[in-house]
Amino acid sequence: MLALGLLSGLAAPASLAEDIGGAWSFETNIKAKGCTITGNMSISAADEDGIRTCSFVSSETCKFDPDQSWQVDQSCRIVPSGPKYIIRSTVIGSLTEGYSAAGYLPDHFIVEPESPKRMTGLWQDSNFTASVVFWRDEALPVS
Repeated sequence: MLALGLLSGLAAPASLAEDIGGAWSFETNIKAKGCTITGNMSISAADEDGIRTCSFVSSETCKFDPDQSWQVDQSCRIVPSGPKYIIRSTVIGSLTEGYSAAGYLPDHFIVEPESPKRMTGLWQDSNFTASVVFWRDEALPVS
């Protein structure tokens, strides 16, 4: 709920706002849950208000079943909040055969760019919070 309160009346971070568009990978280890979530995210260029859209596929693997990985397709919206970005996601559906995404909680993030190739922050769903790292091999142009 903290993220929702941060969404109103915010300006884009001046120094790195144009740097986050393009392709990113991310990883978070949710120790309390015993799971790791990885994914690849595509971030659009900012609109006139600094808001971006994004999409990603997350892959969750848990210690209780290390041979099973659940892949979920998600869409998201990114809102600037000072030097940070709030990423709120919606589950589109499961990409794993035989697994319904009905019980999968959307992956939300609050991240801050450290450079054009790295962002760090928090991953959260309605039950857990963990640190997250986003990275990319090269800064890709946004069309």
